[in-house]
Amino acid sequence: MSKQIAALSPTNFKARLKTFGDTQGTIRDKAQAFIEFGLEFYAGEHADTTYLTQFMRACVGKRALNTKQILAYITAHANVKWAKTSDDSHVFKKAAKGEPVKVEMPSIKWFDWEKEPASPKKINPIKRVDSLIKALEKAIDEDMFEGDKVEAESILAGLYTLVSHKADTANNEEQQALAA
Repeated sequence: MSKQIAALSPTNFKARLKTFGDTQGTIRDKAQAFIEFGLEFYAGEHADTTYLTQFMRACVGKRALNTKQILAYITAHANVKWAKTSDDSHVFKKAAKGEPVKVEMPSIKWFDWEKEPASPKKINPIKRVDSLIKALEKAIDEDMFEGDKVEAESILAGLYTLVSHKADTANNEEQQALAA
């Protein structure tokens, strides 16, 4: 625990948050201290997100802080989400009701942390081709096709051939598997 975190307590939190960007020391290190304090408090017996919420609200006006990265950092280390309230403000809430509090204390500072890239989305090309066929059919049938209608019908015939070839190949493979 850093000296800055040790200096934070529930009684002096708001006062220190008000002078957050005004005092000596880097604002990034102070932000880290506030984040860790908020995470420790959330991990406590009451699962209270008040300190994380107050800190995040204080960050919004600070140009020196990347609030999107801080938000991603907090949500990656605790099962919380940044939710909009009825009065159009935002608060941290537990991600799922009934789920136990999960907090992983950070080992890397927020400004050195990088969000893991999302895994590439799997696609089904046959479904995409089928969707394209339906869209072309509808455009041609409803006379909504912009361009050469003969060319569109030619493309549609080619897509039919492509899909039927793929279906024939799948049927042949299935029949070969059954025969073996």
